[in-house]
Amino acid sequence: MLKIYGIHGKTQAILKFPLNDGKAWLSCEFAHGRIGAGMGNRPATYATADETEQNIIQNSDFFKSGYVHLFRTSGTETKNSAPEPVVEPKYVSDVYSREEAIQYLKSNGAKATNLKDDEAIKKFMAKINVEFPNFSF
Repeated sequence: MLKIYGIHGKTQAILKFPLNDGKAWLSCEFAHGRIGAGMGNRPATYATADETEQNIIQNSDFFKSGYVHLFRTSGTETKNSAPEPVVEPKYVSDVYSREEAIQYLKSNGAKATNLKDDEAIKKFMAKINVEFPNFSF
């Protein structure tokens, strides 16, 4: 994923991000900033898709202090990123009627607005990841 970092109030800057307790440095050139009013204002930016560089920048004091910030991201996660875990729904087999379903959902945090119609009920069921195999709306 491409991440674009910015420094507000600068048109260009070169920052050295320390590595290995200051034994090495990652040098990044932030450029193309504009100082102006409204839409004319743009931070100096540095873009990278390299996960190692992104980790170095995001773990730096420059980033933690807010001097450098994440300006924009583009694209999708890389193939090295962890996939989203698949969560199986909870099947509640002792629900046989609309009233039992509503009672179960109320006991699991549903408010009146979550139970106003069948579509709202289905949406809340998806939110809490529950299914009723012996009853359907």
